[in-house]
Amino acid sequence: MIRAVINPFRVIGRRTVGSLRVTHFAQRAKSVVPRHYHDTATLCALLQGNARDHFRYRTIEFEPGSVIYRPPGEGHSHEFGQDGMVAIVIEIPSSRLDDDPALRFLSELRFEQNVPMLANVAQLLGSLRNSATAEADLEEHCFSFLTVFNRVGEEASGSAGLDRVRKLLDECSTEKQSLSELGAIAELHPAYLVNAFRKRFGCSIGQYRRRRRLELAIKQIWNTRLPLSEIALETGFYDQSHCTNEMRRHLQLTPAQIRGIMARDL
Repeated sequence: MIRAVINPFRVIGRRTVGSLRVTHFAQRAKSVVPRHYHDTATLCALLQGNARDHFRYRTIEFEPGSVIYRPPGEGHSHEFGQDGMVAIVIEIPSSRLDDDPALRFLSELRFEQNVPMLANVAQLLGSLRNSATAEADLEEHCFSFLTVFNRVGEEASGSAGLDRVRKLLDECSTEKQSLSELGAIAELHPAYLVNAFRKRFGCSIGQYRRRRRLELAIKQIWNTRLPLSEIALETGFYDQSHCTNEMRRHLQLTPAQIRGIMARDL
């Protein structure tokens, strides 16, 4: 097994922020990278296309919205699907993992699908593309993305009723359930549900639902050629203007800008 640096088919954007290196990249359709390992840890989110990683005892299938963390020295190989792959990766030196208490949770191979991080990634890519972005601002976006598994771990504990509500909001974000309906699912009084949800997830039920709609819209923007007006309706917004206003308010980006930062010609 060989040691390798991250050297993709096409680098769309790359910057080094402190000890972190951020790369927005594309891989060719139906290509393969033989078994190798990296000296640095890597946190990678797949944004377009699909891929498969082979580890010693496990094979992981990727789709848009998936995120994987590979610790330093973790041997693996890659296969990329018929449409290739576009992703973003943050490389973290092992010394940073040892010295930074905020990153101690990054200790072993981790993989999650449908993680609420595409909005963070859109902001990170927008900052990466803008050469005028201050290093401190770019680093803040990096750390927001890096803590995705920490957030997942925090959310995994607690009331099973809250987990059921969150799962419903994840899977049915384009629908609007009443508080009474959500309370029945959680087996909690609606007033208690509202307070418990905010305490557990750090936002209101309405804010969580809006964030998931934004995530779903971004996924469609990056993985289809549908008109933005159609995407807005399919993802639960009243119209394209509503979708645009929500993205501009929460992400400081419009749907057209988000589509513009993604590569199409793999």
